[in-house]
Amino acid sequence: MMLCAYIKMSGEMGQVDLDAVIDVIKGPSGNKPMWSALVFYEAEASIFIETRDRPAGFAHGTPSETVEVDEVYLQTHFGLTNRDIAEIRRFPERWRLRNA
Repeated sequence: MMLCAYIKMSGEMGQVDLDAVIDVIKGPSGNKPMWSALVFYEAEASIFIETRDRPAGFAHGTPSETVEVDEVYLQTHFGLTNRDIAEIRRFPERWRLRNA
């Protein structure tokens, strides 16, 4: 078990087991375009979480960020469709990581 803390949409802190998530898509973050991001799906809670890392050479000491994101964010910034999202929710084990 590899636990990772993240910020829920409510602003509260949550934890997710990284060994139990499905990698969905990676590319530039929609909220911080210079940052690289990986979005994963946590099936038990049925949520999507983005973890983003600062660019190389960015101010030292700036931590990575891990936050819950919604479907609109995935559609707007990563180009996922309603069908993609439904497929992930129904059959997460079939999904293969995409690059944005």
